[in-house]
Amino acid sequence: MNFFLFLGIVLLPCSFFVTCFGETVKHEIKWDNISKIKSDSIHIVEYSKDYVTSTYQPWYIMVSVNAPTKISFCGQILIHPLQGKTSGSKNLFLESKTKNCELKITIFGKKESMVLNPVVIGSMSELWQYQIKKDGFLILFGLFYLMIGIFALYVFFLKQSNFHYLSFSVLLLLAGIYSISIGNELFGMLIPSFPTEYWISTLLGSLYLIPGSLLWFLSYLLRSNWRKRFRVVGLGYLALVSFVLFFLQILEIEFDSILTPFHIICILFLFIFFPPLFIVLRNPNYNLIRVLFGLVLFLIFAFLELGISYLSKNLEVPLLSFGLFCFLLPLGEFSIHQFFRLETQIQNVKEIQNLREDRVKESTKSRISNINEKEVIEKMQNLLENEKIFLDENLTLRKLAKHLKIREDQVSYIINHNYKVTFTNLLNNYRINEAKILLRNKDTNILNIAYSVGFQSKSNFNSIFKKITKMTPTEFQKQVFN
Repeated sequence: MNFFLFLGIVLLPCSFFVTCFGETVKHEIKWDNISKIKSDSIHIVEYSKDYVTSTYQPWYIMVSVNAPTKISFCGQILIHPLQGKTSGSKNLFLESKTKNCELKITIFGKKESMVLNPVVIGSMSELWQYQIKKDGFLILFGLFYLMIGIFALYVFFLKQSNFHYLSFSVLLLLAGIYSISIGNELFGMLIPSFPTEYWISTLLGSLYLIPGSLLWFLSYLLRSNWRKRFRVVGLGYLALVSFVLFFLQILEIEFDSILTPFHIICILFLFIFFPPLFIVLRNPNYNLIRVLFGLVLFLIFAFLELGISYLSKNLEVPLLSFGLFCFLLPLGEFSIHQFFRLETQIQNVKEIQNLREDRVKESTKSRISNINEKEVIEKMQNLLENEKIFLDENLTLRKLAKHLKIREDQVSYIINHNYKVTFTNLLNNYRINEAKILLRNKDTNILNIAYSVGFQSKSNFNSIFKKITKMTPTEFQKQVFN
């Protein structure tokens, strides 16, 4: 518990402080002119700055692009993406060794409301500082979620398909992918060779799958009438949204075209989470109450992010990552508490089982303490091997006990303890061995053999013969004579 409180007290305020108040030297360009042109079905937005200057030598501009873009700067022309490539989210850097330059950026797309992200100038170290301040905590949160998600997946396989851990793992993996997708510009700077054309689809896909995964996870967390409904609806939502996203990817349909309806669906879907909160709060549990408060904070952040990103068309609002962190703190404490509670219960069950086994052994030993076990075994072998009482099709454990003049439970224990088989299997072994001897006579009828060795039907004889010898009586006879 102290560990999770430490994370909440230290990491969350530090992340907010660095994001909101961290001082980074940067210079965002103010544009002299912004013009919009429509050509057929293509919208063109052109940003121009007649005079861009910097005191650094050399100095750079950093342009964050997520659509087809053409950049003209200091006599350099850069086109993104390259011919035959798909446009993705990426930071582009252009260098200038002169004191001032003209800058013109043109973006192309099918949406009328296209907006260029802030363009920053400065030394390379300042641009790195700017990007780390902007996306650093998102990458850290994303990696943190991914590590816990992978650990939960490991526990899922370790616990032999406990779907509680699988649902938690899916939720964390989606949250980690989403956080890293928002901070994709810094991730792309850290790993330049990483493909960038799938960032937007990955970001939207993980965002839209989170409500369903959260609902699925809650179905294991809550113990109420909503449990089964949550599981069915959550898994149905995950399957439906996954199919739609896969379908859009296969048909190469731009995700921008489904942005509005999917945001509305997600916002409406989040309302499903509220009724069970009030149901569970009627029967408060100390640990679960804090989990539910964390969930409320997460839902508030989720509503804010979906609303702001829908209204502003900005997909890089990092509120959901903070909200999920608020939810994970009490959830981590609750999960650890439940884990140790479960381990204690398992240990208690094992101790009870061991105690029962010891009692059974003591009880069994007391059953045969008043008989000569060796003498009984010799008498039994004589009955089976010399007198061949197994040929009697009506031979039972009770009849054998009468022959041996001991109780049935004592005979059963001696057979199990010394022959390592049950009474029925012992009889079948003797009967099949006798049948093998008779089958060596070519003229003997198989049905007659079955009845003569103690079986009541040919089908039962064939089945047990094949089970023991791995072949049918006919196959055995053919093998003997060949």
